[in-house]
Amino acid sequence: MAVAEFLHQPLSPVANYCPKQARPGANYKHSLELLKQFKARYPKVSTKSGLMVGLGETDEEILEFMRNLCVHNVEILTIAYHLPMSRYVPPETLTIYETDAYKMWSSASPDIKARQSHGRFMATSN
Repeated sequence: MAVAEFLHQPLSPVANYCPKQARPGANYKHSLELLKQFKARYPKVSTKSGLMVGLGETDEEILEFMRNLCVHNVEILTIAYHLPMSRYVPPETLTIYETDAYKMWSSASPDIKARQSHGRFMATSN
């Protein structure tokens, strides 16, 4: 049986910014638990989520979102703009998010190696 390289579960950092019309079954806490349980069951398959910025979220909400992903063993995080944007996030702020993510995952566990590459952040087990 073929095994996937990763499980991707898109999430919105703030529940109010993901309209029910777009994703009627979306549930932030359930999605985090799904990722964590999947990783526990399939430790060799990477878990991934994408972060869309520009929906009106605050920097603190973004950082809390990244902390939640880290705690729930999500290994790959991509950050991109949501179009149309209601809040412009300058490239310098994206760099801060990337640096903070690197620090979070690097300090989460001695078994985790974090790296940044071409706008994509990745944490992997040794």
